[in-house]
Amino acid sequence: MGKVTVVLEKLKNLKDTDGAMNHPDPYVKMEFEKDNFGPFDKKYGEFVSTTKKGTCNPHYDETFVFDGVDTTDNLELKIKVYDSDWGKDDHLGEKTFKLEGMLNPGQT
Repeated sequence: MGKVTVVLEKLKNLKDTDGAMNHPDPYVKMEFEKDNFGPFDKKYGEFVSTTKKGTCNPHYDETFVFDGVDTTDNLELKIKVYDSDWGKDDHLGEKTFKLEGMLNPGQT
């Protein structure tokens, strides 16, 4: 079994959903899974970054390790960005990266 290491360095030019007097407090959720069609998906875990207060250009320099990765077939990294707010957090954006063929089994 291998592992995949993801380094979250920074985000730039995030949408300011809190208005001119208050900037977003962004954080990132990462999900790593093998997309096998609905109930047959295999999840490798989920990580949440720290929340950066009052910025549209947060710097993280955080590392996340997903263990137990047996193949890169249908492998996806889903990244979702949120603004931490009282009550419900605002969704700022998301991106899915298909990693099939990008990694060799056992490669970090």
